[in-house]
This record gives sequence, structure tokens and C-alpha cells, in this order.
Amino acid sequence: MDNYIVRPLSTADMQKFNTLLLRLSLSCGWAFHWVNKPEAEELFTFLNPYLKLPDRRLLGGRILNDAVNDSNNSMIKALQEDPIEVTVTFDGWTNVRNEHLMGIVIITSEGRPYVWKAIDISSEHETHVEVIEKINTIIKELNDNSITICALVTDSAGAYAAARRRLRISKKSIVFFPCFAHQLNLCVGEIFKESTEYKTSLDKAIRLASFFRNSNNKFFISKLKELQYEEYNKHIGIAAPGETRWNSYYQVCTSLLKTQKVLQILAIKYEPPIVETRRRPGEDPILRRDIYETITSFIFWQHLSQLVEILYPYCEILNMLQSDKARLHEVIQGLAYIVQIWNNFSDANLAVRLITRIERRWKEWEQPILILSCILHPEYRLKLFNNSNINFVTMGSWLEYYYYAWTGNQPKCILKELDSFRLEVYPFDLITWDQFNNDDYRYWSFVCASTDELGFVACRIFGIYVNVASVERLWSCMGFIHLNRRNRLSNSKVLNMSKLRADITYNHRRHTKIPVTTVQTIISELESLKYNKTLQENTIDNSNMNDEISEEAIECQDSQVEESDKEF
Repeated sequence: MDNYIVRPLSTADMQKFNTLLLRLSLSCGWAFHWVNKPEAEELFTFLNPYLKLPDRRLLGGRILNDAVNDSNNSMIKALQEDPIEVTVTFDGWTNVRNEHLMGIVIITSEGRPYVWKAIDISSEHETHVEVIEKINTIIKELNDNSITICALVTDSAGAYAAARRRLRISKKSIVFFPCFAHQLNLCVGEIFKESTEYKTSLDKAIRLASFFRNSNNKFFISKLKELQYEEYNKHIGIAAPGETRWNSYYQVCTSLLKTQKVLQILAIKYEPPIVETRRRPGEDPILRRDIYETITSFIFWQHLSQLVEILYPYCEILNMLQSDKARLHEVIQGLAYIVQIWNNFSDANLAVRLITRIERRWKEWEQPILILSCILHPEYRLKLFNNSNINFVTMGSWLEYYYYAWTGNQPKCILKELDSFRLEVYPFDLITWDQFNNDDYRYWSFVCASTDELGFVACRIFGIYVNVASVERLWSCMGFIHLNRRNRLSNSKVLNMSKLRADITYNHRRHTKIPVTTVQTIISELESLKYNKTLQENTIDNSNMNDEISEEAIECQDSQVEESDKEF
């Protein structure tokens, strides 16, 4: 055993050791100069005297380049061998050096993301002309590498939207979509455009959260923490709002509601006087007038509770749409549920305006393929639609169009196969579907072997992914590496490091056992919460009613006793 532990390493072993060392450095976010520290050398000498750590320049130079080249070769091979075709996603970002980058991430039909490249476009105009030129360049580059594209998902900015509208006409074999996670974010923002009351309450909540996170207010932060421990036996942190993520605003509202009672106690203790005077030395500070009025406002807390109730379904659906494997049918289901919520909302005028905005977005998207993704889902079929215009006959014409657009051949038997799907003939029956654990892509990959045309179209539809979250994760990786203290790193080197780190984090997510979450499970949970809340409110109302009846009975009994006493 001792001889094995301290054995000398072969050339292949040293290459493996250097690669593992590189992956460890990237996974932990260590700067490469850690390998030159005497303590690191002492540790590895203790483990095995034959282990020689590479220099930081070697680790960040040849070893990094070799690892990236191997990763690129594996990526190209996997993309070329994709059984369907790939989805290309675009998004922009500004790094720590104020360089505007456009990132491209390619997703296989099975949901595996690969970082393709990041281009510096700081000196270029961001109009639809430049965007179209960049997209055409990427398409040509991928075609030269024998990689075929089935869908392209971009940011929701105006230049990208204009480019999608034009490219949809000239490149019918490619489906063009906006990032649907971003679209839902925009739908949340429209709530505050239509409702000044909610916008005012949200602004007050943000000011309140910022006040209790500002280091200049450490006295009140400390007092709030003390009161929380007295009241709740724990500390409740107030969330910070983000600039572009509406989930963070939901977290701000919920964190404030969790500590509402303590905030109101704090406001009573440090109430500002009506006429402000200069604070004397030794006196405790007082709250600002606007902060005090916000905390003591009943309407503010009422609107905040309503906002949490409104935003919660949006956030749950948004979390699902931001996942690696968000599919087209989940988009239409999520939006349909949100429309259903607004149809039952108490403020009818606000609901009508917001539904109109959602319908306006719906008209800008490629509706047939979204509807097909629901109808071709073995569990849903036509169950989600109550419009007589949505039927298998209409769907047949859409299928014929997409089959011709994607293959260049006229369909011969797709309607016959569609009829078998309608009649739920094996393998289109629910018994077969139940064996695939809600994995629609794997189901149609299995069915594709027994169908000539319908399976091809269905696999392609269910192999499309609907967000640019993978590009956002690339930016997170690059931001994790490219810090203010490491701003001299070039974009190419940061990209190479981020490629490997993105691969590492994806493997971590893949090996983590996370329960499968679908829109249907989210909707079921939301409906269950709504039912429990209604049941609880009814129980409270019944309890209050019983108390009132008991009080009336007691009063009636007392009056009868008094009358009998008088008669006596």
C-alpha cells in the first residue's frame, strides 16, 4: 500500500492530475497563483512526493488550452450526433471592463447546454441589421461544422424582435422565439404599469427594504434584529431587490410581511415627532417620517399582501420556465393559468387591461407550434382547449406545413398517423405514456421508430427549449471569474475558463436528485394553496358567526330572566 501511495506518475497520469487540478481551481473559483504558494506545495508533497504542481502560467496557459480543446471537440461531436437538431440561444451582457458581449449557447434536443462563444460587440450598433448579420454568421458557422439548427431563441429587446420577424420569413426551416422566461418577467412588469396603487406600494416596499439594509441605519437594523429574536426567536433578513428579476421583488414583499409585527413595534418605539427638532447628544435616533408612515400604513400592508398573492403564481411558473428543460407546452399552460387567475380577479378593469397585454404578446409569437406542443402531448391532447377552431383537422394542416418546412418533402402519411394518435392506438395510448415519467421527448423518441412523419415533427417540437437561461448561467460563470480584482483577464481566457466551469456546474446539477417539476404540478399546488386559504377563511367566518350567535343567545336569555324577575 505504501508503495502504491507514493508511486511515480506516468505521463498520462500527470496529464490527468493537471486536468483535475484545473477543474478544482475553476470549481472553487481560485486564482491560479494558489499553486505557487508554499503551503500548497507542502500539502501535495505530503500526499505524494512525486506530485509536482504546475506553475500558474502553465496551469492557466497550455493546460487550460488543452482542456478547452478537448471540451470543444467533445462538444462538436455531440452536436453533430444530435438525433433531432439543436436550439441556439443568444443574449447580451456587460462585463466588469464595460465590454458588451453577445453570448451563444447551444442546447441539444436532450437539454444539454454547450457554450459556443462570446463575441465583443461594444463598438457595433445594436440594430436589427447587425443582429441579422450576426445570426446569419452563426448559422453559417454551425452549418460548416455539420451542426443543424431547429430553433433560435433570443433576447426580447426591440432589435432582436425585429430580426426574428424578418428571419422567420427567409428561414422557414428554423423556428424563432423570444426568451419566454424574459417575456413572463415583462408580463409581471406590466402589472405595475397598469396599477398605480401597486406601483406605489412596491416603491415604498423597496425604500423600506433599502432603509433596513443600508449601513448608515445600523442602529435600526440592530434594534430590528433584537426585536425579531424577542418576538420570533430568530432573525428574518429583508431581501434585496434586483434590477431585472421580478422574483426578487416578490422576495422583498414576503420578507417584509414576515416581520411586519416587529416593524410596527419598532415604528411605535422610535416614532418621529410632528415637528422635527435636532437630536441632542445621547438621545436615540428616530425614524424618518416617510419610513414611519409606510410602516404604520394599513393600506400599504394590505397592498403588499395582495401583491404577494398576485406575484406568487408568476414566480412559480417563472422558476419553471428558467429551468434547463423548459418546453413549449409549458409556456402555453403557464400563460393560460395566469389568464385564468386574472379572469377571477376582483378588480375587473385591471384584469381586462392585463389580459389584453398578454394577448398582444401572444399574437407576436408563432402560435401554431405552441398549440401543437400541447395537442401532441399524450396527456393533454385537446383537453386544454375549449375553442371549436382548435381540432385535429386544423392541427393536420399545421403538421403538414411544418413537415414540409423542415424536410422539404410533401407529407404522405402524417394525417393517418395523426388519426392513430387521436384514437389512442398503441403506442399512443396512456398506458404507454405512463411508463416515461412525464418525459415527453423520450416518449416521442420511442414512438418515432413506429411512425414515419408524425414522430419526426413531434420530436422536433419537444426538442426545442424556450429560454436563454443557459446564457445567463454563462454570464454568471464569467462574472464569478472576472472580478474587479481580476479585471486584466482577457475575454477569451475568461470564456475558456467559463466553458469548463459551466460543464462542471451542469454535471453537479445533473447528479443532484431534484424532483421533476412540471406546470401541471405547479398549478395543482397553487390550486391546493388557494383551496386551503379559502377553507381557512370560511372556518374563521363560521367561528365568528357562531360567536355572534352565542352572544345573541346569551343576551336573549338574560333579557328573558330580567323580564321574569320583573313579573315575579
